[in-house]
Amino acid sequence: GGLKMSPIVEMGVDFNLAQKQAELATAPAPASVYTLQVTSVEAGVSKKGRGRLMWMLQIVNSVNPSLNGKKVSYFTNIPTHDDMTGVGFVVQLTKALGKPWNGTTLNTDEYLGLTATANVGVSPDGKWNNIVSFI
Repeated sequence: GGLKMSPIVEMGVDFNLAQKQAELATAPAPASVYTLQVTSVEAGVSKKGRGRLMWMLQIVNSVNPSLNGKKVSYFTNIPTHDDMTGVGFVVQLTKALGKPWNGTTLNTDEYLGLTATANVGVSPDGKWNNIVSFI
């Protein structure tokens, strides 16, 4: 079964150039104000066993086109009647996206593609971006 592949693969670039490009691609964007667009929202559970949503956002419309598409994740607890810990995060995010939820349910699909302006920082270890605040 399957096609026999040659063990020799033409990569088009040498390893050092590929490594530099990979570092640029994975390096966080410099701390600044960016427009962020929601690309996905997934329900999950925090380390403490709380229900939470993981929002994946990406930089869009940056004056530096190489920063567009860089990802920023944002976690929000799902509040319950007896535990409102961290409820401010989901309130701030949905308000910044221009869509506070109605009633007691939030439809994550309604947030896909929406944008918010945020003050984006870099984690202390320099590996990823985080949202400092919404504007």
